[in-house]
Amino acid sequence: MRKSRDKRAPDPRPNVPRRCAAGCLESAALDALSAHIAVLDDAGAILAVNHAWRRFAEANHPGPRSVCTGANYLRVCDTAAGPGADQAAEFAAALRAVARGEREDFSLEYPCHSPDEQRWFNAQITRFAEGAAVRLVVAHETVTERIQTEARLLDSEAHYRALFKEAGDGILIRDRQGSYLNANQRLLDMLGYRLDEFRLLNNEALIHPADLDHFSVEEVARRCENGETLVLERRYRRRDGGYVPVQLTVRMADPANGIIQALVRDITERKRAEETLIRQTEILQKVFDNLPVMIGFIGADGRHVLVNREWERRLGWSLEEVRQCGLDVFAECYPDPQYRQRVLQFVADSNGEWTDFRAHTKSGRVIETSWAAVRLSDGTTIGIGQDVTARKAAAVALKVEHHRRERMEAELRLAQKLESVGQLAAGIAHEINTPMQYIGDSVQFLRFAFDDLLNIFSKFQPCIKALSAAGGHEDLVHALEVAQEDADLPYLTKQAPRAFDRTVEGIERVSSIVRAMREFAHPDQKEKAPADINRALQNVLTVSLNEYKYVAEVVTAFDELPMVVCHLGEISQVFLNLVVNAAHAIEELVRGTDQKGLIGVRTYFNGESVHVTIEDTGCGIPEDVQPRIFDPFFTTKPVGKGTGQGLAISRSIVVDKHGGRLTFDTVVGRGSAFHVDLPVGEKG
Repeated sequence: MRKSRDKRAPDPRPNVPRRCAAGCLESAALDALSAHIAVLDDAGAILAVNHAWRRFAEANHPGPRSVCTGANYLRVCDTAAGPGADQAAEFAAALRAVARGEREDFSLEYPCHSPDEQRWFNAQITRFAEGAAVRLVVAHETVTERIQTEARLLDSEAHYRALFKEAGDGILIRDRQGSYLNANQRLLDMLGYRLDEFRLLNNEALIHPADLDHFSVEEVARRCENGETLVLERRYRRRDGGYVPVQLTVRMADPANGIIQALVRDITERKRAEETLIRQTEILQKVFDNLPVMIGFIGADGRHVLVNREWERRLGWSLEEVRQCGLDVFAECYPDPQYRQRVLQFVADSNGEWTDFRAHTKSGRVIETSWAAVRLSDGTTIGIGQDVTARKAAAVALKVEHHRRERMEAELRLAQKLESVGQLAAGIAHEINTPMQYIGDSVQFLRFAFDDLLNIFSKFQPCIKALSAAGGHEDLVHALEVAQEDADLPYLTKQAPRAFDRTVEGIERVSSIVRAMREFAHPDQKEKAPADINRALQNVLTVSLNEYKYVAEVVTAFDELPMVVCHLGEISQVFLNLVVNAAHAIEELVRGTDQKGLIGVRTYFNGESVHVTIEDTGCGIPEDVQPRIFDPFFTTKPVGKGTGQGLAISRSIVVDKHGGRLTFDTVVGRGSAFHVDLPVGEKG
């Protein structure tokens, strides 16, 4: 409840016109007012009320007639009960005082709340005279909006004062010219000043000289007047001479009066943390720069934000280029979009597994790298990489050396096997040669003996005819004729010589095979020796007859050749491999038919080397396998048919050991031709 106002005036109010309560004009005027108005006599009787009074009474009073015309208002106030009884008693006393002329008027603010809302009214009592009679005007006017507005202002002011006083950050108030008007206790404690001392300071005395050039007082005022809120960092001078790093949030608080407010936050700890972070970053950078691996930090946006010296040394781009120029490292290192997508997916996965990538350096050189990536909680990815170019080259060299050793081991195993087979074959050939001599000699003896017997048999016929003519020998003649018929002597006379010829021819054939086998299987000398290449080829064709006789005919064209200094056994092995391969190629083509292919063997001398060509009309070599036919263990033959060593060893013998060449021509479906060039002199 607001305090009442008691105004005393030496002169009474001017009289209002008579019959104001009854006159139509006065009644209409009263009804037009929004205040609740009643006219009373000096005893408190209600003479008249306006429309607003009646409407409020009907809406809010339990007995509207008790407060309208004809009722006594003093009695209503005297009998009031409840929360408003005190204000009603005060108002009744004031009515009586004004009626007696002790007070000119009276004013009282009081609450009159309804169940739905809070309301405040201002009640005024005014005394006037109507002739000799005293009249009282009671007016109740709502002041709810004003009361609520004042309450909000008071709350806001109290809240602001509390914030200003108790804020965790410093607050200063200054004018447009830079004069300090006020500061809260937090700021004064921060800097060590009293308020009167602080008000005497200016920017030059408070701000570090190096920070004054950033924004002038006028520039700050201009930008704040344009509606900007500035966030600045300054160093404020304390009373003891030291400086405090602060962050200022500056805005215009009262544009009409040019009052600027700044929120001042002590950022000493933040600056200390930043310096610590900088030192830690420098330490980490030095550690990273001395690690023998490439390290790159990739932000959440996919850009490199930090790289070490090894990264710079291997790839060529500096840390400054990466940070300042916004270098797209992935686009530079991996120009192919599809390949780059693989790298980006690797970074997105960041599962810590090592993966190899081929990267382009700044100079355009291509290097082999191996990377592992891990993801931090803030989205940053750390990539750790190694340049494995030398390691991969060493691995390739090791693989080549491994293949070379495997080939040498295979050659050694084959050589040992061939040596054993050769020794066995030589022994078998020697053993076969002796009985074949016996058989040959015996067949010759039998042939000569049969010729002698035939000569004797030729004499039998005249003897038989003579005995038959002489008579008396019929039984003997008959026995001789029966024996002649049983022996089929004419047939034997005709066919036996042919049988002896075929037998002798077969013995000669076996003997030639045995001789070829003995020469083919003869152990090589440690040193190269002159050899007849044509004879070696003829021996190879002889010993390999069983490989080709059912699928191919052989045509030879041997030129006159000089002796070739070589390891004849190894060269013969090359020729044997090529003839057997030719037979197999023809067999694959003619399988299931009664056709035969053709194997051609040609030699000639070109003045420096002996050239040997072994060609066939077989299936040819597919284009996709042609580059690999000399690789160790590579074969297109079915399992059990080939080992993949024949051509690899042949090439090693011809090229590596004898300084020659082994090449080929092929047409799929038409055949192949292998060419062997052997230098005549000692070049291997």
